[in-house]
Amino acid sequence: MQYDILLVTQIFVLVLPAVCSECERSKCRTVRDVIQKELLPHYRSLGVPVPNKCPFLKERDRYLANEEHKERESSSKWVCGYCGKAFIGEVYLDNHFNKRHPETVYQGDNSVCLADQCEVFRCDVLTGVAKPTFWDVSLCMEEDMQDLTDDCLELMDLCIPETLQWNASRALKGLLAKSVCSFLTCKKYFEAPENIKSEDDGPLSISYVVLTIFLAIIFILYYCVAVNYFWFDTFSDLHDDERRPLVNPQGYESLFKDETVDLKVRVMTRNPKKSPVSSDVAEDEDIFNIHGGLESSLMFAEDS
Repeated sequence: MQYDILLVTQIFVLVLPAVCSECERSKCRTVRDVIQKELLPHYRSLGVPVPNKCPFLKERDRYLANEEHKERESSSKWVCGYCGKAFIGEVYLDNHFNKRHPETVYQGDNSVCLADQCEVFRCDVLTGVAKPTFWDVSLCMEEDMQDLTDDCLELMDLCIPETLQWNASRALKGLLAKSVCSFLTCKKYFEAPENIKSEDDGPLSISYVVLTIFLAIIFILYYCVAVNYFWFDTFSDLHDDERRPLVNPQGYESLFKDETVDLKVRVMTRNPKKSPVSSDVAEDEDIFNIHGGLESSLMFAEDS
């Protein structure tokens, strides 16, 4: 027992810090998606590059090389671009990159984990993990939202090229803030940008829905058969004598058309008790001569 506790303790000591400090790929994908669809088009429209100090620079993205070597052939088939192995889900392909191709992960001094910006980019909202409830909206505090907005604006300041003129830099910052920071209010926090939608594996989701409906129908049919067999059959046997007719001249039909089981006509009557003197039992049916014995007993009683 002591060895088991020691082993579990060692596992937690060695594994838990690594898990806690790991840069989550799924959250990085969410932030990367917003950057590519909402922020980078503003740089292209103004014809300016992303500065090196900006965490949005793709050369600093830790997992960008892995994302570029993913091939999605269907909703349930992901192929590694390095070795050609196929997997049934993206999460398994991510684990494959960590175990088999760790050298492809960018580990430079200026590498950036985009998941660190999830609080500003609202990863839980964009992925559909966080759903707005009545209390979330009612208890939302604008002071907290203002703190997030300030952090977002500081982040956008890092992504303004220093070579831009004041008017151009102000316009770029306004566009970047509108794409990200403007949603950090109690009113718009749970809204998603038009170009950003939660990932939905269409064919896979449809298959899950069809499978769920099929299993539900099977369960309902099984339940009906079980109730009909075990419940109604049992209670019909218990009360069969009360509902069954005493006379059945027609008999019961067999499962086979050419066979019929005829039941004898049965009439059940209950005769009232009669005294031995007035008994009308026939002599030929008095097997044990009960009638004669009773008469002898009465005559003996009168003589005495």
